[in-house]
Amino acid sequence: MIKIKYSFFVVLMTFAAPLFSQDVVSVDYLMESDVRQVNVYDVDDSDTNLLFIPFDYSSSKTETTDLFDSLASSSCPIEKIDFVYTQYKVSEDFDQANLNRKRLEVLRKHAPFIFDNNVIDWHFYEQINNLSLEENKKLFHGFVIHYLHNSAYAGNNGPMSTEDEIKAIENYLDSVRISSSKRVVDKITECETRYSPILRRKREKGIYYSKKFFGIWRKELPATYDTTWSESIIPGSYTPFGTDTVVIKTLRSYEDKWNCNYVVEDVTGSMYPYIAQTLAWKKLKMDSSVLEHFVFFNDGDNRPDGPIGKSGGAYYIQSHDFEEIGNKSKEVMRKGFGGGAPENNIEATLFAGKQFKESETFILIADNYAPIRDMSISDKVEKPTHIILCGVRNGKIHHSYIKLALQTGGSIHTIEEDIDDVQQLKAGDTFEMGGQKWKYLSRGHIVLIK
Repeated sequence: MIKIKYSFFVVLMTFAAPLFSQDVVSVDYLMESDVRQVNVYDVDDSDTNLLFIPFDYSSSKTETTDLFDSLASSSCPIEKIDFVYTQYKVSEDFDQANLNRKRLEVLRKHAPFIFDNNVIDWHFYEQINNLSLEENKKLFHGFVIHYLHNSAYAGNNGPMSTEDEIKAIENYLDSVRISSSKRVVDKITECETRYSPILRRKREKGIYYSKKFFGIWRKELPATYDTTWSESIIPGSYTPFGTDTVVIKTLRSYEDKWNCNYVVEDVTGSMYPYIAQTLAWKKLKMDSSVLEHFVFFNDGDNRPDGPIGKSGGAYYIQSHDFEEIGNKSKEVMRKGFGGGAPENNIEATLFAGKQFKESETFILIADNYAPIRDMSISDKVEKPTHIILCGVRNGKIHHSYIKLALQTGGSIHTIEEDIDDVQQLKAGDTFEMGGQKWKYLSRGHIVLIK
């Protein structure tokens, strides 16, 4: 995904409706976080994947509100947030917890989308030391935003261009060897000696003798051999592309069980290792795989993050030929132009349903750090959706994919777990998924709880 600068207002409006109605990650929830005590928090100004949002000492005021605009405009997903404060206080009546809450509320006000993201890891750091008041005032207080390493999300502006990613996919597929067989000689046995009869009419009938009989009248026939053949099988092989092999792992376990022949796959910049896995699976299985319908999507071609339900950038192909399928995926990759991290997964799934109405279920291959941008139209997806989630870290599953699985009665699969039976819930029910505990409020609304 390309880093494109958007105005804070535009990004805020994109998320406004779902966020102001209900935070998925509430301030109350974060206030229950475990606290790590350190002498002094180490500030690494040289790390380009970090964004520092400082606050005045002992205050919820910050003079760097422009940093919130930078935070909102970044296309790189946030992996972790460190909240740093100091234990030192002059008055015994000072309420550190209240100050922490106010600072979190400031962050929520300026960057509400953070509180709609349950996959972000939060760490609270309390600085405890014997330094003086003046020395403690000089320490960092505030939020440290850790972005995922931007090589995966920088798109055409980053270390790997789209062409670099395509080349990486092609190199990987060259290393994937499909199974084959050939007929080989197992054993050769020489047959018994045979003699030709004297009479031509017998020879024409194919009669022969095992004995020469008298004299030299019967001629010895050339030696014959009995050959036994066997099939030599050369098994298929592949080397995993990275450590997250969730696509091949899930297809190996579930393709036959699902009997689903439709794949909808995100092909934006961060997904190239998983596109390679999809194509490798098709190359290894060839015609034995039922997968033959594919929709690849890039969230709007060269106009990313377009209107909900009308962004475009989804393309269909029906084929069993992995090279044809691969060419289509590369074509869609080249047409993409990045944009923000959230993607139009629902629009692409609905597009797939129009292309092949006979499909009873869908397989959606998506990026856990690129949440569903168009959940507002997810109720139109009426068929079970099996979600293969890529890039899951620490087991956390983005709530938008949990909601889609709940709404469609589908399943969720990560490198760490397979959630086959998504339970039916009613308001007030609690459930655990992705290592987190949730409360189901109503259709489309869930919140994290302790």
